[in-house]
Amino acid sequence: MAVAIRNTQNDISLMQTASSAVDNIISIFGRMHDLAIQAADASATQADKQALQTEFVELFQEVWNEVGTRYNGEDLFISQPPNNHAKLFFPVQMQIGESSDNVMTVNLQPQLLGTFDSLKYDNTALETILTQNANAAIDDTVNAINSWAALGSAMGAVSNRLEHVYQNLANISANAKAATGRIMDTDYAAESAATTSAQMLEQASTSMLKQSNSTSQLAMTLIT
Repeated sequence: MAVAIRNTQNDISLMQTASSAVDNIISIFGRMHDLAIQAADASATQADKQALQTEFVELFQEVWNEVGTRYNGEDLFISQPPNNHAKLFFPVQMQIGESSDNVMTVNLQPQLLGTFDSLKYDNTALETILTQNANAAIDDTVNAINSWAALGSAMGAVSNRLEHVYQNLANISANAKAATGRIMDTDYAAESAATTSAQMLEQASTSMLKQSNSTSQLAMTLIT
């Protein structure tokens, strides 16, 4: 049971790491959305748009840093050298109990595929999107936020289930330990009672033997 509990705790940590990265990505795209709205307004000068464009590019690069998040040295969302394997891009099995049947299969691939369009900018498009087509950037960032939010919601459901699994395993373990303790206490009490009874019988026998010896000695004294 202890191993199953530890597995569940590790799985929770895995999902928390992934969820934190997704939350950061959503926040970044939120800021990029604000920049796009600002750049699309008629009051924005070309210099304003260029300044907004510079921040937009830097934020998009940070999105890629978050997309490259790893857990225990393994990529989570996209495969990159040297691993060339993204753990959460494919279905994973979480061993959440002591039986081979106690497996939780997590498949986030549909939601992950939905986020790929948010990463579509090549260098040329990225460098000019706010100065030349800020309205398109508005739509792009809205779609990006929605797609990553869908992934975050799916991961949140997995995390919630894992939390319930952990609580259940912890309760089972605690109750099992308590039951074992009660059995041991009962066995000890029974053994103690048996020992006390044996000691009392032994003491009574010794006392009766002493009395018998004393009576015999008294009788011999009277005879002589």
